[in-house]
Amino acid sequence: MQNFKKKNFIQKLLMEQEELNAYYRELRKYQYLRDEPIKGAEWRKAMNAVTLGLLKIDRLLVKRKLEIFDDQRVITDKPRVYACSHVGRYDIESAMEAIGEQVYFVMGDPGETYRNFEGLFLDMRGRICLDTGYQVSNQLRNIPKWDYRDLRVINLINNYKTCDYADPELLAFLENYHSGDYVDPIIIDAISRAYNFELIDIDNLKLLLDYKMDRHISGEMCLKHLKEGLNILIYPEGAWNLSPNILITKLFTGTAKMSMEGNADIIPIGIVKDGKRYIVNIGKNIDASMYKDIHVLTSDLRDAMCTLKWQIMEKESSLVRSSLLPTAEEDYIAEIMSETTNGYDIDVINQSRYIDSMPSADEVFGPIKKLSKVA
Repeated sequence: MQNFKKKNFIQKLLMEQEELNAYYRELRKYQYLRDEPIKGAEWRKAMNAVTLGLLKIDRLLVKRKLEIFDDQRVITDKPRVYACSHVGRYDIESAMEAIGEQVYFVMGDPGETYRNFEGLFLDMRGRICLDTGYQVSNQLRNIPKWDYRDLRVINLINNYKTCDYADPELLAFLENYHSGDYVDPIIIDAISRAYNFELIDIDNLKLLLDYKMDRHISGEMCLKHLKEGLNILIYPEGAWNLSPNILITKLFTGTAKMSMEGNADIIPIGIVKDGKRYIVNIGKNIDASMYKDIHVLTSDLRDAMCTLKWQIMEKESSLVRSSLLPTAEEDYIAEIMSETTNGYDIDVINQSRYIDSMPSADEVFGPIKKLSKVA
């Protein structure tokens, strides 16, 4: 990273989008490895009333309605992670305005917002960016994980740490990151290639490694903000929820992880979209320090978010499903997607949401069918 040079406004303006995305990934890596301090926190708090005013003006201009259904949170001296349901184009603005206090928004795949007014506004409010790597998500899911207790892997890592040509960026990444009982396969592959010994066949290793490191850095930055007493706004579903029947889709575990490590309260938020109405229900604090397992906390968080959405739907007569048309599901999805921008389409949503590894129906019922035939 010693060769990294920051670009000026004109240089960034002339970049192609993918080149600009890669530049910002490198910038985040540069800042992370230099352990640069968080800048502008006090200024953003002081400007909070102004930016909230801008949000209100924007809401009135687009004729969007914001309704606060309930607010049960308790403001304590702990930092807060606001975990919000993802329901459509204006759920971020609606959540920010309903929350009221200054929060740093965790934004995946900022893309075009690097050089438009929306991005400028979010920078004023405070945001933590990352590229999710949804473009290569299928490749990542198909890669087997290597058990870091495997002697081959242990020797590979230890030898790499002491070799003359070890990449300092990769070493820094390796020292700070592993997933549970596993070292990330991308890291193992990167090290193995240094020895000309290919463990995993991946054509675009560099891009995969960039995405993986960028996600790791975003988690570290969120934790750094929490330890500084700053608040986070995150959407743990990862993508818009296009299902009219699943109140909250399965959550990524990052929200639970950062909250536990950052000694933060999680404030669950349920948002229901009804045309131009965004109805916000803010729940009770969840004390993350009371948990030892991120999966248990993630499950409890999802239950809380589901309950908050259900409370809204139970009392809103316009949301009662007493007489659904045959096209209800298609109409629901079309209404949400009608406000999409910047190429955010259904394919992107399907690639960037949480993908459960549950078995298929054929896998579950196949053996039963065979037994029935035998019987």
